[in-house]
Amino acid sequence: MTVESACQITNGQIDKAGSPRAGFRGVCINSRAIRPGNAFVCLQGANVDGHRFARQAVENGAVAVIADRLRAKRWRNWPVPVIGVDDPLTAMGDLAAEYRKLFPTRYVAVTGSVGKTTTKELIAAALAARFRVFKSPGNYNNLIGIPLTLLARNQRAQSLESIGVLEFGMSSPGEIARLTEIVRPAWGVLTRIAPSHLLQMRSLAAIAKAKRELFDHSDPATIAFLNNDDPFQRRWRDRWDHQTVTYATGRDADFICGRVTVSPRGGIAFTVNGRHQFELPLPGSHNAANALAAIAVARHFKIPFA
Repeated sequence: MTVESACQITNGQIDKAGSPRAGFRGVCINSRAIRPGNAFVCLQGANVDGHRFARQAVENGAVAVIADRLRAKRWRNWPVPVIGVDDPLTAMGDLAAEYRKLFPTRYVAVTGSVGKTTTKELIAAALAARFRVFKSPGNYNNLIGIPLTLLARNQRAQSLESIGVLEFGMSSPGEIARLTEIVRPAWGVLTRIAPSHLLQMRSLAAIAKAKRELFDHSDPATIAFLNNDDPFQRRWRDRWDHQTVTYATGRDADFICGRVTVSPRGGIAFTVNGRHQFELPLPGSHNAANALAAIAVARHFKIPFA
C-alpha cells in the first residue's frame, strides 16, 4: 500500500514532500517487533502511548509512521513519511477494511461470551475439509487484533484462502459493530451469552445487545448461526430478516446434540440429530456445543457428516 493511498483511506495528511508514493507492507504497533516494510501505528492506551516509541520504530526499520495529526506535524522532517490522522486506531481499522477488499476471501465471524476461540478453531478445522481456510491467530479478536490480522495477509500468495474465520470480542458497546464494518462477514456464529464484562455492561441484556451488533450492522444477506439454548437468541430469529440456522444441546434446533458422554480417551462423545456419532479430543461437556456450532457451519457448506 502506498502512503498516498493510505492518506486517502484514512483522511490523513502528510507534509513531507515527495514521499506519498512510498509504500509499506503490513503494520505493527510494537516498535521492537517491526518487520521490513512495516508501517508503525502509534496507538495510545490507558498505560502506554505508542507515540513515545515511534522514533525507535523508525530506527528498527519502519518505513512509515501513522500518528496523531499534532505529533505528525512535529515529525515532518523525519527520514520516513509520517501520516497525521484524527485517531490512529480508527485509521488502522479503515486501512484493514480497504485492504480486505483486495482478497477473494469471505468471512465467518464468531462471537459470544464464552467459547469463542475454541469454536473459531473448530470451525476452521471443519471447513478445512473442503476449503483453504484463513483464521485469526490465537485470540486476536478486538479492534487492534482484527486489523493487524487482516493487514498481515500476503496479497501475492500463490493460493489465497477462500474462507476466513475470525473471532470477534468486545468489552463495551459499539466494538462489534465496528469489527463488522471492517470485516463485512457473510456468516455470523454466536455462542452463549454469559455474565462476562458485567463491570462495563451492567446486565446480561446489555451484553446480548452488544453481541447482536454482529447482525444488526451486517448485510441482510449475512447468515446467522444461533445457539437455541440461549433465551436471548431464541427471540431474535422472529424479529429479523436474516436467514438463521440454529443449534442446541437441550432443545429443538436444526442441529441437536445428544447423548454427551466421556470418551475412553478422555475427550467427549456425542450424537448429532440422533444418528451421527462424533468424538472430540477435548475435555468438558461444554465443548459439545462449540463443536455443534462448527458442525452446523460445515453442513451449511455441504461438508458431509463423515
